[in-house]
Amino acid sequence: MRYVTIALYSLFLTAIYQLVAIPLVLDFSYYGFAVLIIGALLGYFCVPKPQRRFVFLLSLLILLLSYGVQRIYLDSLAWRFIEFPFLFLLLGALAAWYGKIRWRDFTVVFLALTLFLQWMPFSSLAFYSQFQLVYNSAALDRFPTFPVYPIVNRGTDLYTLGDLKPLTDDELKKATVGPDGKGNLLAVFELQKRLLEGVDILRFSQKDGYLKHPATKEEVAALPFPSLALTGFPYYISSWTVNNEAVRQHFTPSVDPKRVLTSFFNPLSITAAMDKQAEDALSATRKNWSDAFGRSNSPAIPNGALVGKGKFMPGNDSQLVVVKNNEVQLIDGNNPSETPIAAYKGSWDEPVTSNLVIGDVDGDGIDELLLNTIPARILKLNANRTWNTIWESGTDSLRFEFVQPGVKAGSKPMIVTNDPSLVRDKPDRYLTGYTWQNGQLIRDWRVFKTNLLFPFPIDNQTWASGFYGTPNLFVIRPLPVSLQTVLAGMYALLIVGGFGYQLLKRGRLHE
Repeated sequence: MRYVTIALYSLFLTAIYQLVAIPLVLDFSYYGFAVLIIGALLGYFCVPKPQRRFVFLLSLLILLLSYGVQRIYLDSLAWRFIEFPFLFLLLGALAAWYGKIRWRDFTVVFLALTLFLQWMPFSSLAFYSQFQLVYNSAALDRFPTFPVYPIVNRGTDLYTLGDLKPLTDDELKKATVGPDGKGNLLAVFELQKRLLEGVDILRFSQKDGYLKHPATKEEVAALPFPSLALTGFPYYISSWTVNNEAVRQHFTPSVDPKRVLTSFFNPLSITAAMDKQAEDALSATRKNWSDAFGRSNSPAIPNGALVGKGKFMPGNDSQLVVVKNNEVQLIDGNNPSETPIAAYKGSWDEPVTSNLVIGDVDGDGIDELLLNTIPARILKLNANRTWNTIWESGTDSLRFEFVQPGVKAGSKPMIVTNDPSLVRDKPDRYLTGYTWQNGQLIRDWRVFKTNLLFPFPIDNQTWASGFYGTPNLFVIRPLPVSLQTVLAGMYALLIVGGFGYQLLKRGRLHE
């Protein structure tokens, strides 16, 4: 029973440190650190005095060992065979010599953390404060030019850009053997460049547990044009080829680098040059899409881009949201050529981009426009067909991601954002859920996982997200109860139980 208790305590302490203690400091800075110190002192003194030193040193050992084990798992398999025995012997000897912790107790802690962190690394554990991590794909070899990759869904299937195909020996041989029989390094370079400028389009299906499949031509053609086609826009033009029903997306620089460089010599020409580059890249990419798939399922808007549609006015009709030069326009979906219903213009210091979200934040059946300007703001269309700002962020780095309608009858919509900590002046952003109450966004939860990109709902209970700079595709599902709250509650009960036990024991001694 002793060893089971030590193993469970190791897992509990690791989880509460990662899901409760670290978020306190990340969110509230020095205030959170002060709360953490008070909580640690209460935990220390709630332990009966004879066992206090052992529990304190065991706790330090668990935290130190958890980081050591996690660090080893980041290394190659060969290094693990060297580092695991070294870590075991070094910390085991230190624990036995200084902490008077028996080798058997240390071995239990070591095995418990080694198995736990193999199954649940720190990078995944952060999700479990609020979510179940349904799927994590970390095995996509991607084009290194882009740290940000699109993810789009069609029903419950996910599509993204994926695997590079390595050069075969035959391809290398054909490229390197010229007419004179000598190696041709230039040919090798051109072949590698051509092949590396293309990646497969992949499909992950919920039906088979998100196994990886190459997307077919018909599947890609059914996706919205901007979803994958504008990867790298406006610096790259996309084109597509189909080989054995597998679709590959290729990237070509949209402009000569010399032309970009010379445009910076004349500041007045930069804006015009970038506008022309974007227009040419969009036109070429749209033509390539049409050539590859036979259609373009995104209507062309003169001098603008269609970014979504919503129901911004009473009635049954929907309106289209179009972004033009530093302006958002609302147009009639039935008569898109008519005068815009409403327009919101940006300024030179607060420009408007296509980075926006459409959703009903207050649950009244009418959509609002959530603009990711600096600062971010929520706009509502009034009866005079002008936009009113009903909320504005107090920080420059808040970013709206999506609005999730109330899952249960009578529940409020969930406004999902990526935004910084409440106190710390840091640019790190964390996935956060808010509800609209009395003209304010009230925080419901936060996941302290940075660099999550473009999360969106697949259905009412399942979300997907990418990750900046690495080929991860996450599928997460909200937990019915916050694990963060459960762990904090369990810790509070242990403190109350510990002090209660000591008071009861003192009362018996005085009888």
